[in-house]
Amino acid sequence: MPAVTFTWWGNRSFTFREHASTGARAMLHEWVRFVTTNSFGALINLAVYELLIHLTATSPLLALACGVLAGMAFNFTLSKKFVFRL
Repeated sequence: MPAVTFTWWGNRSFTFREHASTGARAMLHEWVRFVTTNSFGALINLAVYELLIHLTATSPLLALACGVLAGMAFNFTLSKKFVFRL
């Protein structure tokens, strides 16, 4: 949980600063939305990795990089639409 909380803090402090919630209750709801949406990104990351490893002859490092990039793009998009509401 510390890693996702640190990532949430970084996103609200730098990436989406203008749209970060204020007040303890609003920040808690924002954090819950962030954890929920980024859990889907983690599943996308794992799915891409597993598909590349098991369905192709992709090296583990390349599969890992592709999974990370897919998860990162998914997390950014969901955070923009549902967490920080740009």
